[in-house]
Amino acid sequence: MEHVLLHEGAFKEISRKTHLNDVIKQVFSEIDSVEQYQHLVGSVSEVRQAFMDLQALMVHRFRSKGFELRILPAYLIYDKASSSGGTFIRIRSVRMLKNGKQANGAEACFQLFRELNIPAEYQKRALVLEKERILTNMQMSVLNTVIRQLNEAIEQMEYVNRLEKELG
Repeated sequence: MEHVLLHEGAFKEISRKTHLNDVIKQVFSEIDSVEQYQHLVGSVSEVRQAFMDLQALMVHRFRSKGFELRILPAYLIYDKASSSGGTFIRIRSVRMLKNGKQANGAEACFQLFRELNIPAEYQKRALVLEKERILTNMQMSVLNTVIRQLNEAIEQMEYVNRLEKELG
């Protein structure tokens, strides 16, 4: 895969640093205690934090002086507004489309690039950047969902444990 904002091996580095593969195996293993679920929430949260750090690095790199795509009439934001606790990278435009609408989101930004006759070489690099943004946002969404499901499982297990105690 070609890269614009990510460095080669970024995902292998995260996998190694956070033991991602082991964490995924644990999610799909037999879990029978609240403590195991809680430990897993911590492990998945650690993986998610590594991806959040990667996203912040991507936005920082885009904003840095000398970055080739800074000439585009668009910028990236690091959106922390998710109720899940995760973050997402959004693309925004600094210009309006010919129809007078703000060009937010990838589709609108690329429409703006065409309207402004941005050279194809820059549009192609921006497409690579967009693929990276889509990938990291998808990964963040999956991790958020896993954490939410683990927390729901903890609540359910606590309820089952209370019932077990009542039954003796």
